[in-house]
Amino acid sequence: MARRFYEQVSVEETAEGHIIRLDEHKLMTPAKKLL
Repeated sequence: MARRFYEQVSVEETAEGHIIRLDEHKLMTPAKKLL
């Protein structure tokens, strides 16, 4: 897995879990707590 640095990283808390935005990408995690 290639490592790269993202310009804009934000984490949103939702009822279902967390949404992590890395530039254009959006990662949805069902976990209540981030590691």
